[in-house]
Order: sequence, then structure tokens, then C-alpha cells
Amino acid sequence: MDKLEKAQKAARKRLSDHLKSFRAKHSISQEELSERAGFHRTYVSQLERQIINPTLDTVVAIAVALEVELTDLLSEHDGPPTTLKLGRRPSRKST
Repeated sequence: MDKLEKAQKAARKRLSDHLKSFRAKHSISQEELSERAGFHRTYVSQLERQIINPTLDTVVAIAVALEVELTDLLSEHDGPPTTLKLGRRPSRKST
């Protein structure tokens, strides 16, 4: 296995581990996550079992569905996820 294949496998493992962890922490089933993200339940299962290689759009959809930052799904640390805050930014006053 070359360096690229090792890096790809490691990234899929991190995504799988974080996905399972975030779902468990927030008591979200595969079915609920799949509904939130617009996928079939078996697709979430395949992601968690590292059977498929998701697109960037898929990973973004999962992050939005879990309300976490995209980087939290692929990070190498096991710290708490960063909560994604949706909405408008506060207006900046010019001086």
C-alpha cells in the first residue's frame, strides 16, 4: 500500500469513527441522520463501515445534518465537535 492509499484509508476511518461517535453522543440513528442529510439509511451504514468513498458534497451534507464543522468529521483529534451556528452574521458598524 503506497502513501496515498494509506492516507485515503486513514481519512475514511476518521470519518467513520467521528460519524459513529457524533451519532451516539446525540442519540441519532442512522435512519434519522440519513433523513437529515438526504441519503438512504444504507448509505450511512456503508460510510460507517468504510465501504464507500464519499464525495466532498456528501461529507458537507453530513456535517450540516449533524450541526458540526466539516473539519470535525475529518480531524485527527478526538476533542468535542465544534457547533455549527447557522444564521446571519452580526452587522459591522463602520466608524
